[in-house]
Amino acid sequence: MRSLVALFLALLTASLAQAPDSRRGPLEVAEAYLAAYGTFDFARLRPHWNEATMYADPTAAELGHSPDPTRGAAALEPMMRAAIARLLDLEIVYEECFHSGGRAVGIGRLHYRLAGTDFGPGYDDVTFDVRVVSVLRLEGETVLEHTDYTDLSGFWARVAAAKRAEEPPARPEDEREDERGG
Repeated sequence: MRSLVALFLALLTASLAQAPDSRRGPLEVAEAYLAAYGTFDFARLRPHWNEATMYADPTAAELGHSPDPTRGAAALEPMMRAAIARLLDLEIVYEECFHSGGRAVGIGRLHYRLAGTDFGPGYDDVTFDVRVVSVLRLEGETVLEHTDYTDLSGFWARVAAAKRAEEPPARPEDEREDERGG
């Protein structure tokens, strides 16, 4: 009997250690969640998700990803793992976080290197540092909505510059046609 009680207490202690601290305020919940999200620590993210949780990144459409939201705790981790599979040295560092009216906003920088891209040679070891804004809708310890907005302008500028560098130089006759308006 004592061994059953000891086992029960051990399991209870372990589950409480995994559960979010319900005494935290919304800003503290947001900061803890964003710290876990910044390193994609799924063990620390999972307790904040439930079947109503929704994640979206409307800016992902620029990269060919679906802008449609992903819904439900069971779908979030596989979707995120697939999205980050080609990103190396990935980290989001949130520099500022604030909370107001059931929403929290984290403002930071997304650092990563690309691996195996379709953007051309030389992109396997290019480091990016872009701005990101994460907007959360909270209910207690649960993140009901998480929407990211990523500033991809610097990324696309680097892709365009690399593609221009790969283009063969213009032939002299092409330049003459350009001068004549042709």
